[in-house]
Amino acid sequence: MKQTKILITGGTGFVGNHLQEELTQKGIQYHTFSSKEYDLTLKEGAEAVFAAHRDVDVIVHLASFQGAGD
Repeated sequence: MKQTKILITGGTGFVGNHLQEELTQKGIQYHTFSSKEYDLTLKEGAEAVFAAHRDVDVIVHLASFQGAGD
């Protein structure tokens, strides 16, 4: 039986961390990354992460841009 490959964007955030815990408990493999590895606010960063993980079956997009007010 083929195991589903999951890529989590925003995996280091609040929801992403909890999702990682749940997937780990269930023995489901996943990959996540930080914005230092791939900056999804830049086109090049988004292209690079998806090129590096072409073989994923599911993308869980939890990444968000958070900025303080002026």
